[in-house]
Amino acid sequence: ADDAPLEVSGKTEDLQAYEIYLKGRHLWHKRGEENIRAAIGSFEQVVERDPRFARGWAALASAWITLPSYASVRHGEAVHKAASAAEKALALDANLAEPMAVMAAVSIEEGELPQSERLYRRGVDAEPGNAPARSTFTSLRASGTENEPSITPRPS
Repeated sequence: ADDAPLEVSGKTEDLQAYEIYLKGRHLWHKRGEENIRAAIGSFEQVVERDPRFARGWAALASAWITLPSYASVRHGEAVHKAASAAEKALALDANLAEPMAVMAAVSIEEGELPQSERLYRRGVDAEPGNAPARSTFTSLRASGTENEPSITPRPS
């Protein structure tokens, strides 16, 4: 039983990892520098306990991409850490909306608006009700400038 291969999915069988994940989610939703930093610590514990928990990696990516909005951090470092965690999540479960939304935000940072919109739409198609992905998309929509139009949502 213990030697059986783990199924690759967004889920975890480790109840303690899942409890830590929920605590991290709570902290991340509260926002603010202290809460987001604590959420990052929680999500790092989660993926250390269960490195195959795709949603743990996705949550870590979201926390890193959100942190610069609330704290003085090296923006490039936070974006890099967010992208790395999102890539790990997508490698485990290619149909998770949240890491696609994070990668869409990374694409915005890199000036790749068409790529950002493709990633977002792919994520929404995969998980239409995913709140963290929709939250990230709201931020992306607001990122448009006079010279670079913001992304417009497709009706759901």
